Amino acid sequence: MAITKLSTTQIDTLVNKAYTDSTGGGTLQELDLSTFADNGVSDVAALRSKFTGKLLGLLTENFFTQTSAESEYDDPFYQNEEEFGAITQMISASVPDAQANPAWQDFVSGTSTVGEYTVYLPTIDTSYYTKQTAWSVPLTITGEQWNQAFKDAGGVRRFTDFLHMVMGNAILKHRENMNEENRNNYIVQKIQYAASQGATGVHVVDLVAKYVAERGVSTAYSVEDALASDDFKAFAMSTLGEYAAYMRKQSGIFTIDGSVRFAPTDRLIVQILDKFDREISVTKAGIYHNEFIKMPGYRTIAAWQGLGDLSFDALSAIKCKTSNGSYSGNGIVAVMLDKWAVLHTIKKQRVASQPFPIEDLVHFSYQFVDAYLNNLNMPGVIFTMSDYTPA
Repeated sequence: MAITKLSTTQIDTLVNKAYTDSTGGGTLQELDLSTFADNGVSDVAALRSKFTGKLLGLLTENFFTQTSAESEYDDPFYQNEEEFGAITQMISASVPDAQANPAWQDFVSGTSTVGEYTVYLPTIDTSYYTKQTAWSVPLTITGEQWNQAFKDAGGVRRFTDFLHMVMGNAILKHRENMNEENRNNYIVQKIQYAASQGATGVHVVDLVAKYVAERGVSTAYSVEDALASDDFKAFAMSTLGEYAAYMRKQSGIFTIDGSVRFAPTDRLIVQILDKFDREISVTKAGIYHNEFIKMPGYRTIAAWQGLGDLSFDALSAIKCKTSNGSYSGNGIVAVMLDKWAVLHTIKKQRVASQPFPIEDLVHFSYQFVDAYLNNLNMPGVIFTMSDYTPA
């Protein structure tokens, strides 16, 4: 995971803007760098602090508008604040199937019945879980660092590049954690619902159980047996492709309340555990796999929840606490969902600073407020593997 290095032109533009915002004028080429030097001027610390705060803000804005798009990190669930708000406020309308009927011409807005038809007016979809959390990126800059940076234009550029690097790396790491936490919460919510009394629809598919049932296997069949079987690998890849087709059709079987939805191709996200993906991409399973990876939302995931033990059990495991209680399990190999089912954004940003005159340093804290959303009434299905033991 790395970020794109800023060009000299990009740095100059950002510095010019920060200088203008903090002092009211000037550009890098015309800037008298002595303005920022520690030459006994009483307000030099305040000027440095204000300039650096403005620069941090501009660097962060640049990160989200350009650098993030060019980085190696890929986050399919992140939306900007405006898109996030629009999606969470969308309405769901249920209407009867279209049928030829003369009474249709009598339909007027607000009418609940027309002849034999019942028209259901739009209702707000409230079956999602949201929360907000605050976090910050701490950064301390000493007076000596400032003095060295503002000796010449090259020093200013190196100083700016340094801020860009530390801010960018911190934000990327946080967004990766945010993505993981939000997606895993959705996965666990679906697993818990599928195991609850009275659950309806299809939310979890155990590929081993499905294989055993359809192939008529009557003896014990472990996950290891499955991963060693070319026939199982082809079956698993074919099943994933089958469900991808189901997800693109209007249906209520993948939502917890039976809402009839479908996942358009451009919103259909398929994340597969990399260790599993490599297994099923070989032999004749590769025929299905080659078509599958062409999907725009196809991704492989090294692990659902951090790297430590590199065994299949550890990589396929999730430990999570939801509103329905704690969950700890493994064997999760893939998730397929409408990207609107799992969203997050950064709603608020600001820079705070705290000077320490005696130590000749200023501590900055770039503060954020995140918003998360899990919508269990958007289509999604979880794929797992577990050992089969005959009754």
